Amino acid sequence: MSLGGWSIGEKLYEWIVSRLLPTSKILEMGSGTGSHKLSQFYHMHCVEHDMDWMNKYDSINYYYAPIVDGWYDPSVVDELPKDYNLLLIDGPPGRIGRTGILNYVDELEMKGRIIIVDDVHRQSENALFLQLWAAIGSGETRIIEDGKKKFGVIYNS
Repeated sequence: MSLGGWSIGEKLYEWIVSRLLPTSKILEMGSGTGSHKLSQFYHMHCVEHDMDWMNKYDSINYYYAPIVDGWYDPSVVDELPKDYNLLLIDGPPGRIGRTGILNYVDELEMKGRIIIVDDVHRQSENALFLQLWAAIGSGETRIIEDGKKKFGVIYNS
C-alpha cells in the first residue's frame, strides 16, 4: 500500500489503525492521501492552507487556514473540535514550519491525548516533538522508523 511521497508512511497508518477504535476522531494539521485513507475508519478533521487540497475528499471535515506569520491562521483554532482522540501533526509543510503549534498546546487541549509528529527524521520536526513533550509536561514518548521516515508519538496521561 503506497500513500504517496508526501503522505504519512505505511507504518504510521498501520500504527494508527491498530490502536485507535473505529469511529475515533483524528485532528490533523495538513491533509493528503493518508487523510483520505484514514477517513475510511475515522472522523477526520484536517486543517489545510492549500486550496488544492481543500474539500478534496467528501469524507473529511476541512478547516481552511492560510499561513499567517509562519503557521496556520490562529483564528482557526477556535473552530477545531476539542473532543479528538489523536492529534496528527503533518503540516504545514516543512519549508513553512510547524512550530506555531507550540502556541496552542492549551487551546487544543493536548493533555490526555495521543500526539503524533510526522517526519521526526528531520531536525526541525524532531525539535518540535521534544518541545511539545516538554510543553505538555507528561506522557511517554516513542520514535518509530517508517521506511526512510520516522514519526514520534507522545502518549499522554
